[in-house]
Amino acid sequence: MIARIASLVVMLAACSSPAAEARAGTDAPPATVFDELETRLLRAGVIGMDFHLTATGAAEIDVRGRFDMTPTGTDLRAAGTFAGQPVDLVLGRASDEIVFGRAADPLIAPVPEHLREALILGLTRMGLLHNIARLTGNAPPDHADGGVAEWVRVDGFRTDSTAARTLAFVITVAGQPAGTAELELDEDGRPRLRRQTVRFPTGDMHVIERYDQVVVQAPGS
Repeated sequence: MIARIASLVVMLAACSSPAAEARAGTDAPPATVFDELETRLLRAGVIGMDFHLTATGAAEIDVRGRFDMTPTGTDLRAAGTFAGQPVDLVLGRASDEIVFGRAADPLIAPVPEHLREALILGLTRMGLLHNIARLTGNAPPDHADGGVAEWVRVDGFRTDSTAARTLAFVITVAGQPAGTAELELDEDGRPRLRRQTVRFPTGDMHVIERYDQVVVQAPGS
């Protein structure tokens, strides 16, 4: 089981005005809307969401959980099936340590300097599934020690003509094309739904990420 999950984690890693006032569905270019979303999340005092992640094709995945973040704390819980095997995962930050990996045998380590950036840019650019996959192998969020903004990039932005709040873009990882995504925002510019195709040598993986009860609060609000 662990070897099967580990191989999929490797595949995913290889593919793979105040901004708080920004709102999707305006006349702003889609790249600008995306940049404003990232800035808003990076500056937020509180972020929270329920999530449901599914994938078909190169990997079969069905995981549900909850993600919460404050300036000093992080709590991510996820459970379901990954590559046909049950998983129960955790990522928690308290004080100067993080606990991460499989809930039955997690690891403990000092808090990486860029944990917040790795989680937020991981969410916006790659989707939650990438770092969930890393937790299945008892690995911390990708590039939590720094460099995530340079490692994974998004470009080729366009809007879906049938859905004004849906941003479509191309994902590049370590300079190589890794897939495409469509990110749907709600009326307040918060993530609501993500559809993504990740390209592997063995075939494509089609991912859907649903985000519910999304909270994004500015510091002090």
